[in-house]
Amino acid sequence: MINVGVIGLGFMGQTHYRAYKALDSARVVAAADTVAKRLAGDWSDASGNIGDAAGSHEDLSTVKTYTKMDDLLADDDVQLVDVTLPTFLHEEAVVKAAEAGKHVFCEKPMALTVEASDRMAEAAEKAGVVLMIGQCLRFWPEYEVAKSIVDSGRYGRALAAEFRRLSPLPGWSGWLTDHKKSGGAVLDLHIHDVDFVHYMFGPPEWVSSTGATGPSGGVDHIATVYGYPGGPAVSAVGGWMGPPGMPFEMSFAFFLERAVVSFSLAAASGLVVYPADGEPLRPEVPEGDGWGREIAYLVDCLERGDQPEVVTPASARRSVAISIAERESVAKGEPVALEGV
Repeated sequence: MINVGVIGLGFMGQTHYRAYKALDSARVVAAADTVAKRLAGDWSDASGNIGDAAGSHEDLSTVKTYTKMDDLLADDDVQLVDVTLPTFLHEEAVVKAAEAGKHVFCEKPMALTVEASDRMAEAAEKAGVVLMIGQCLRFWPEYEVAKSIVDSGRYGRALAAEFRRLSPLPGWSGWLTDHKKSGGAVLDLHIHDVDFVHYMFGPPEWVSSTGATGPSGGVDHIATVYGYPGGPAVSAVGGWMGPPGMPFEMSFAFFLERAVVSFSLAAASGLVVYPADGEPLRPEVPEGDGWGREIAYLVDCLERGDQPEVVTPASARRSVAISIAERESVAKGEPVALEGV
């Protein structure tokens, strides 16, 4: 049994809490937040792109609650600290948790800078604790199955791939729409697809991006081509500049030599394989979402004493580095080479 302390009970903290609650091998024993009503179990102000939790209430009578992060970190019952704080607070929380001898699960993005990401990884390595970043697309069922299909080579090699992630402007958090604290849509939203691109195909040699400045003051809409000499041709579009009534969209399409593998959250068809010969196929997709599945994976690794391999600190750092290079490409109006990522 892994004892968990959750720091931050916003939408993602609450999502993570419920993921641990669904496991027989983990339990949340402590939670920290500066908002009193959240610690009392009133989660009615929670909302997000997927799985809106607004209007909910949780019984936290068996959970120790703290208004200060340091008090939770000093709790000897806590073995794993789950950090779902605003991005600009990730580094401090992760470093302190590691120094307190706790394993750490931290929401994406890892940090606002590559340098901060390095310090987080170094702190975990020095303390001998596990650090995993919540790059949930690697565990999202449709993305996971699509990757297995592409990797199998059954339909030939990948010739091209495209990804889309578009959202209304986030209205649930002031820090999120301040690019100095969140990194804007590029680091907070688009990074999901950035991460999956290099998870699928390895680090690109360069990125070429165009973008638009949005309400965060940073790049809040971006279109990127990823440089893979010899192929595949890979692109991704992401942003949160839509009006409130616009539905959230996440989708992908892999163009293989003998098939197309596609998925759209908004489409009733779900994940579909369109072979060059034959009728469309709908592969079996595991139940659940990427959040619950990544947490179950981490808890299993901790129980077995293994280091997580699906998401490593180095790979999460790489997602930050590529995303920052894309912003640089927007600013310069030219491709940016990626070296040492």
